[in-house]
Order: sequence, then structure tokens, then C-alpha cells
Amino acid sequence: MNDLADRTEVVVACSFCSKPSESVATLVAGQDGVYICNECVAACKDELFECSFCYREFRRKDILMSNQNGQHICKKCVKICTRIEKHKNVHQKSVGSQTHE
Repeated sequence: MNDLADRTEVVVACSFCSKPSESVATLVAGQDGVYICNECVAACKDELFECSFCYREFRRKDILMSNQNGQHICKKCVKICTRIEKHKNVHQKSVGSQTHE
């Protein structure tokens, strides 16, 4: 048998930037032979923001507001807060009208 034929070396590379595993610190294997390197993960992570209310991560387009302290609120949490505020205002108006009667 030929030992060279048995030693086929598989070169694994990042599926996103095509850097080989020897050129990056970490290469994570996904399903179906997809790999992502630590550098691409870091680049993607920079694009994510955490909602200060629900703590889920969102892309910039899903964040409705950000303040100067680096806090963010997602569209879903804004909707929930709006409903709470409306309910609170309706409740305050009904309590206020009962006390004036």
C-alpha cells in the first residue's frame, strides 16, 4: 500500500472569509461542513446590540432607540411599554373620574 495515498490532508477554512484554520485563532464547525473563524464571529458580534429590557440580541435595524449610556430598546419592548403606558393612563383616568363624582 502507498502511505502517501492514505494521508490526504483536509484543509479546513472559514466559510465566510476563506481563511484556513492555520491563519486564525479558532475555527468553529457548524452543520453541513460550514465553518466560522473567531475574526468573523467578532465582526458579526459588533453588529449586534442587546436590548436593555429583554436582554435579547438584535441587529441595528431592530433597535428602535439608543441612549448616550449605550442602552438600547428593541421594537418589541417599545410596543409592550406602549401598551403598559396606555393601560396605566386608562386606569388613572377611570380612577380619577370616580373620585370626582
